[in-house]
Amino acid sequence: MASQTTHDDSLVQLKLKIREHDKLAPFYEIFDDPFLLGFLQGKKFQVEVALSCLEKYMNMRTVKYRKEMSPFRPSKVALLDTDFAQMLRHKDPEGRYIAVLNTCTWTPAFCSVAESIAVTHFALDEGLRRYFYLSPDGVVLILNFKDFPLSKMMASFPYLMQTVDLAFKCLPASPKALHFVNENALIHTFLPLFRKVISNKIGGRVHLHSTRLESLHEHVPPNILPKSLGGTLTDAEAYDSHLIAGAKANDAFYDGIWPSHDKGNGVGKH
Repeated sequence: MASQTTHDDSLVQLKLKIREHDKLAPFYEIFDDPFLLGFLQGKKFQVEVALSCLEKYMNMRTVKYRKEMSPFRPSKVALLDTDFAQMLRHKDPEGRYIAVLNTCTWTPAFCSVAESIAVTHFALDEGLRRYFYLSPDGVVLILNFKDFPLSKMMASFPYLMQTVDLAFKCLPASPKALHFVNENALIHTFLPLFRKVISNKIGGRVHLHSTRLESLHEHVPPNILPKSLGGTLTDAEAYDSHLIAGAKANDAFYDGIWPSHDKGNGVGKH
């Protein structure tokens, strides 16, 4: 009970500080409690630290990468209807939720790299609301690079820093582990650069499995994985459908971040 009271108090304090914050106050109404609790959980309920992280998160979306992300809405992107970005129903043995990114469902001909990045973050944002604030043990990420040819690499490479900034530099916590699966020689040539632009802490959490799925299973048991990752479950059994349904119903959040009449001159300028 004492811990819950502390968490409630932290949420009240964070809301008060957002109301008084020059850059965040205009967005106060779109920050629902689960969203804010995700930031508090990730920052161990240190209110000032969570506030600073939220400011960075909003700056990335409304200033630095506004032009790239603002054209998209969750209800309108076809890639969100695929298995591109998913969350497993079951936690790993250490009590952590597991997100899965299946790059094989995306091709440059199907949708742009910019749209694929937006879809990733629509799923991340919904995951922050739906899972992260309930998961003090953190989240694990599986990156499945099956069928990732040179064309995908060439299309994606110019967006490397945007991906790193949005996925690793403005969220309230970093993944506890990153499992690369089915990565080929192209991915291996890319990894040294990836390690240079992420923190040493995150770099130390990278696990390379290639096609050796039994290596992945040493960390994530097959009884909670889909068959595409060497597991025993169908996709419907393995993935939590609420993630995508929740993300697709959340256009209002992004309408609040990127109102159509805003010319993109900065955070909070409506």
